[in-house]
Order: sequence, then C-alpha cells, then structure tokens
Amino acid sequence: MINQNYKAADVAKRLFKEQGLDLSRITFESESRNTWENGLFTKRLVTPKEGKRWVLITTAWHMPRSIGVFCKLGWDVIPYPVDFQTTPGHLFTVNWRFAGHLAGLVTAVRAWVGQIAYHLTGKSC
Repeated sequence: MINQNYKAADVAKRLFKEQGLDLSRITFESESRNTWENGLFTKRLVTPKEGKRWVLITTAWHMPRSIGVFCKLGWDVIPYPVDFQTTPGHLFTVNWRFAGHLAGLVTAVRAWVGQIAYHLTGKSC
C-alpha cells in the first residue's frame, strides 16, 4: 500500500501557505485514491454551478485522463497542464541514457493504460 501520511493536497496546502496565498479561496480534496474519485469528490465539495468557469491543473501527461473524467462527470473545465516532461534544448539529440528513457517510457505506458482502462470502465468520455 502506498504511504498516505502526506497527501498531495496537504503538501499543496503547505506550499501555498508558505507562498502567502489566501487559503480561504482554495478548496483542497484529500480523500481520493485515484483520478475518478478526485473528480467525483471535488465536484461534491464545490458543487460547481452551470456556466461557471473552473480551471483543472494537473501534470501534462495526466491531463487527458483527467479531462475525460471531468467530462464524464458533466463538469466543463479549462485544462491547465503543468510539469511538462520535456527538455526543449535536446529534442533532436541522441543519447544513450537507457535508464532515463525507460523511466519516460514507463510514465507514457502508465498514462495510456490508465486512459484505456478509464474508457473501458465508463469513467471517461
């Protein structure tokens, strides 16, 4: 089982507080175990009104699955991908860092398998 002592929402809350942000204007959801639960629990928490604009912030590689979940839940969001896993200055260079490339491949395969699984289980548009 994954250690759940420090959840992403708790870490974000601490970071935002340290940066001087007004935490009363931010809602944190920390009970979910996966993308589907995150969308479902967050929607219940904030009860979005139709026509209101919400921004979905997540890692770039995870955005397609997240958008699919929020779409399935009937929540129209504006995607704001972050944490891109590219090195722009080295797009066309060849190197032999097999372990580094393998780690990138694992992330890509995980993202695609998750996307396919969510479509097959009806948790994504």
